[in-house]
Amino acid sequence: FQLNYNPDAECGYGKNVSGEVFMPENNKNEDGSLTAEGDLFSYICSATGRAYDLTEYVNDTNRQYTEVLTAYTVNSGATESYSYNGRQRLSRNDIWTEARDLVCNETSYYLYDGRGSVTANTWQNGMVTSVYQYDPYGQVTLGSTEHTDFYGYNAESYNPNTGLEFLRARYYNAEIGRFFQEDTYLGDINDPLTLNRYAYTKNSPLNYIDPSGHTQVGIPKGIISRTFDKLVDNIKGKLFI
Repeated sequence: FQLNYNPDAECGYGKNVSGEVFMPENNKNEDGSLTAEGDLFSYICSATGRAYDLTEYVNDTNRQYTEVLTAYTVNSGATESYSYNGRQRLSRNDIWTEARDLVCNETSYYLYDGRGSVTANTWQNGMVTSVYQYDPYGQVTLGSTEHTDFYGYNAESYNPNTGLEFLRARYYNAEIGRFFQEDTYLGDINDPLTLNRYAYTKNSPLNYIDPSGHTQVGIPKGIISRTFDKLVDNIKGKLFI
């Protein structure tokens, strides 16, 4: 799961899964004891009274690199489901409910550049809803990244609250072009650039990607064109094979 700060939400009194009254001050129960780690609330509150959204994920681990299948935000009841063609994320389906009534069911699609970064999102009718551009190391130079589950540079997950990109083993900071944590892979003494355990893709982001968070791989060839062809077929109402 993941916690994201929500500046528009307010903390309030409520009950946890054990039926105990929850006090927003310091995450304590009515009797002053701390809440258990497993207690879930519409909003998780910090000691300062800030509210956080709780998002739960269902991941597909039966692939080379784990990808998100479904993301469920507890407080809003919003569900986001993703479809794929190989490694490429094709679409996102958003479902919003209120008092168990369906209020929104929309599908958007991803368009990519030659290296596999998301450059645009469209509705099913083809209308473009957002456009993105990046510098070589992945900083967004055009477009908004405010969505909690934003997939952009190299189609990887970016968290707008931390400014970091999740590359499975580690978090990557595009602003400085470095990983946030030291790599557990020690590198290859015959390849000196791999000995810098914070460097991203041996300082060559135009030629490599790093979906594992451990080592660079070449940018796949031909994937983008095949993905676009299938995307067009889907918009026309055809089934994927």
